[in-house]
This record gives sequence, C-alpha cells and structure tokens, in this order.
Amino acid sequence: MKTTWTPEKEDILRKYYPQNGYQYCADLIGATKGAVESRVRLLKLRRTNFHSSPEQRQFVKDNYPAMSIEQLAKQLQWKPGKVQTLVYSLGLSPATYVWYSQEDKTFIRNHYRHMSYVEIGAVIGRSFHSVKHQCRVMNLKRTTAEAIAIQERTTAATQFKSGDMPHNHRPVGSIRIDNKDGYVKMKIAEPKEWQLLHRYIWEKANGPLPKDKIVVFKDGNRYNIKLDNLELMTREENMQRNTIHRYPADLRHTMRVLNKLYKTINNQ
Repeated sequence: MKTTWTPEKEDILRKYYPQNGYQYCADLIGATKGAVESRVRLLKLRRTNFHSSPEQRQFVKDNYPAMSIEQLAKQLQWKPGKVQTLVYSLGLSPATYVWYSQEDKTFIRNHYRHMSYVEIGAVIGRSFHSVKHQCRVMNLKRTTAEAIAIQERTTAATQFKSGDMPHNHRPVGSIRIDNKDGYVKMKIAEPKEWQLLHRYIWEKANGPLPKDKIVVFKDGNRYNIKLDNLELMTREENMQRNTIHRYPADLRHTMRVLNKLYKTINNQ
C-alpha cells in the first residue's frame, strides 16, 4: 500500500529518524521501511546515533579522506558500512581521487613487462584493479610470452610441488567416519587407500576374508568395533537378519498392518 506523506509524518521523521533509524520510524508511522528510506533521502535527513565515542568520531574527522573507508574500518574494528555512514553523518566531503604521479607512471612503464599488477601496486601503494586500469589508460600491453612468464613466476611459490604432502594429509593408521554410510574406516596405505575398520580387525585376527562372506556386528552397533562383536555371514544371511522375517509371526503381522496404515496416511 502506497504511503501518503503528510507534514505530520514528515515531522515524525525529522524528530525520530536521526536517533532511531528507518525501522523504528516505519513502525511508528505505519509505513514500509522502503517508503521511509525514500522519504528520508528526499528530506536529506542524517543519522546522529552510531554508538561511537567522541574519540572515534574525532579520529574519523582527522583522518578522512587521507585514509580510505577500508583503512578507517580496520583501525576502528568496524564494518566499512558503519564508517561510511558516520562519514556521511559528520558531513565530511567524499574522498577525492588521488591521481598517479609522474614517478608512479614511470615506474609502471619501466616494470609492467616483468612485474605483476599486485607487485607494482605493493610498491606504489595501489590496488590490483587500479594498476590494471592505469596500464589500460597508458596503453601498456604485455605480450603473451611476458604474461605467461609473470604467471609462472608468481605461481611457482604457491604451487603444489611433487612429493609434498597437502595440509589435510592423513597418515597411514588414521581413523575416520565415512560420510556416505557412517562406517568407521582406517587408512591402510598411501595415497588414499582406506578399509572398513571392523573388516581390518577381523582379517588381522583370522586371515583374508572369504569372497562369499562379510563381517557384521552381532549387536548391530557399527561403532562397537571389538573382535568378539564381529561375525561372518553371507550377504543373503545378513539381508534375512535385517528383514521382517526375523520377527515372530504375530509381530510380523502387526508390522505389516502398521506399514499399510502409514502408507495410507502419507497418500492422503
């Protein structure tokens, strides 16, 4: 619903917005937050309450625009948006663009063929994007060979070298729980050979597992990995054990009736 703005509602904005913000005024007037935001911009109202100390406000006054919004935010341990809002509320003029000096341009022209944009920016105090844009302005273009040489040199320091171990490497003997089936597994060889821990324990005590057999848990608890809780059976036997047929006849009948009832309820 479109908000009809009256002088009385605008007076409420002038009185309460600087200290309380958009949502408070929206609730007070009975308008949407977006409508309040648009009207505040039209009336050129500014917030005054930012939970900032006089020392913090003075720090911003003394250092803006010499320091960027991001630099001020880092010093104050604020979010950049909060600093930007405080700058606006204090009526400070926006930071003016600092043009490249002749020395900066000369440095770029002399080194852009063998230095990356990041490396050049670190020397002259500019960002990657700023240096890249300035090279375009100066019509400086690398050859394909030069670009490849810079890429190979800058990535060599962080490139994974043959024989090195990744930071998440797990040595042989490590234990983990498989996210897919929930079974506990142990690493038995490099680089990524894992085996079910309960099978490993059984084979270590009894030798190789027969092809037609599997190792199962007697109590059904896959985390109770003890030799006396393990037994061999065929897959068919295991399926039979885990089906309804392992229950008494009267209980099987009850389970079938309940299952039919659940299906009927779910299909409604």
